[in-house]
Amino acid sequence: MPEKSSDGERVDERFREEMESILMFQQDILEAVVRGDPEKQLVERVCTLEEQLVPGAVASVMLFDRKNQSLKIYVAPSLPKEAFSKLENLRPGPENGSCANAVYSRMPVYVGNVLTDPRWKNLRSFARDYNLNACWSIPIRSEGNEIIGTFALSSFASRQPNRFQERVLGIGAHIIGIVLERSRREELLRLSENILRKIREAILVTDDEKKILFLNEAFSNLTGFSESELAGVRVDNDTLPFFRTPLGDAIWKHLDTHGFWEGDVRKTRKNEEDYLEWLRLSAIQNESQKTTHYIAISSDITTRKADESRLDFLAHHDPLTELPNRVLLRERFEQIVDAVRSEGTSLAVLVMDLDNFHLVNSSLGHVSGDLLLVEVSRRLSHLVGPSNMVGRVGGDMFLALVEGERGGMEAVEVVERIADSFRAPLVVEQCEIFTSVSIGIAFYPENGKTYEEVVRNADTAMACAKSEGKNTYRFFCLR
Repeated sequence: MPEKSSDGERVDERFREEMESILMFQQDILEAVVRGDPEKQLVERVCTLEEQLVPGAVASVMLFDRKNQSLKIYVAPSLPKEAFSKLENLRPGPENGSCANAVYSRMPVYVGNVLTDPRWKNLRSFARDYNLNACWSIPIRSEGNEIIGTFALSSFASRQPNRFQERVLGIGAHIIGIVLERSRREELLRLSENILRKIREAILVTDDEKKILFLNEAFSNLTGFSESELAGVRVDNDTLPFFRTPLGDAIWKHLDTHGFWEGDVRKTRKNEEDYLEWLRLSAIQNESQKTTHYIAISSDITTRKADESRLDFLAHHDPLTELPNRVLLRERFEQIVDAVRSEGTSLAVLVMDLDNFHLVNSSLGHVSGDLLLVEVSRRLSHLVGPSNMVGRVGGDMFLALVEGERGGMEAVEVVERIADSFRAPLVVEQCEIFTSVSIGIAFYPENGKTYEEVVRNADTAMACAKSEGKNTYRFFCLR
């Protein structure tokens, strides 16, 4: 084998030295990363090591503000601090120096003489002030290939980088990009965790075995359980009251099949207080479509549901007497009509109006009049019975729906019970008040095909009862 020349040996030796210096550089940074050094300290360390690898040069890192489309110095350990402000809000462009050009062209820019190169036209005075003669800059990129800044080596001598220096510059830019991206991810993770902890909805995260990994403050406030109490506990654990729900098996089956489930469930807090919860469960899958985590988002809807129930009640009931109103009476009428058609039963509509009610208002006042209406409603509800429905349709007028199987005889029996009952006084504020009721009766479908027709005809019959002396009832009939 021929012997190597001395020149070849020197090249090999220099190559080994360069590789060794690069490896030591990378090892130094890796150790700093493992130690958990802060981002800026890591970037400064990269710059310091690069300056050692390229004597006679100063290293700098500029960050690109995408919103303002400008660069500013982030780290430059060997550059005087007053220089930072002179490069504040540096715009990417073809004549604003190596770094601005690197962002502008999205490529490495190597300027060997900044005093003559047109790419430094607008920064020549800066170069003279700080005795800079060359500047090599390379874009720093994110994982998504987005330019987030530049890494530069500025030399006190006019020169172009050799292959080793280009490589060192590229390695430095790559490492700084990783550090900045890692910090950004960590910041996003911290922000995400902080948002999860502070968000108003209760959040619970489990692993694929349904063991609790995380819960936020809202969850603790909702349930009474702290994170330390539930860490590692399976959410399908029936020994804790909080996790008991009759829908348990069905919920998990739906979740595993469809990847999500949402609905209202009844839960029990740590203090054994029951509440109603809106719950959304989601299965989180990896690239292989394997479930890795479950997330539960929930909120207490007990008050809201109570409010909704109250609003629904008010929409279908008279606020004074709490009897059904016209809306609910009409809905019930339509339901009974279906039974009448299919089963051949009867449906009677009773329109009832108190006799001489205006005398109560004028003599005792409207408050007593309202109290009388409440007492009348209670008596009518009892007399009409639970299988039928009575409601208030306005003023001192009430309406009852009476089902029957004996050709309307049930309606007559109800009317006679009402007439007998009102012979006894009603007591309002320890005062006995005697009143009577005039009643009109109409049948479906004999006296009308619709709710409006039957009610109108029953009202006509009631008016007839009024005109014939009151305190009686009349059936509707065509004359």
